[in-house]
Amino acid sequence: MEYRYYDTFGVEPLLEFGYGLSYKTFEYSNLNLEKDKEKIKVEFDVKNVGKISGKEIAQIYVKALKGKIDKPFQELKGFHKTKLLQPGELEHVNILIPINNLASFCNVGWVVEKGEYVIRIGASSRDIRLEGRVKI
Repeated sequence: MEYRYYDTFGVEPLLEFGYGLSYKTFEYSNLNLEKDKEKIKVEFDVKNVGKISGKEIAQIYVKALKGKIDKPFQELKGFHKTKLLQPGELEHVNILIPINNLASFCNVGWVVEKGEYVIRIGASSRDIRLEGRVKI
């Protein structure tokens, strides 16, 4: 089973997707989303708020709110591994998600459904720290 099944059907996994990629303490902040015809620009900050240096792997999940095509609860659409951050150090993250990456397969082929999408950023599929919305 994969994370999309567990998330979609509300099954509690022993360890969620992305768990354990970092054992340090990080804080996420300052989410900014910009959309144009071809991409969604996702920007945010990751700060090491722990006592020792470490790296974080920030994961970007996308959730379609409504639509005619059945979709998983959320899907991983991007990630970013920070540099080695010293205690108190912050890194600004900038990730581009092509609009075509939101496509789902249906009887007419690959389709990007119009509507509202939730951009979810976190340390794992169940540890979401920031959320924002965009309309396609």
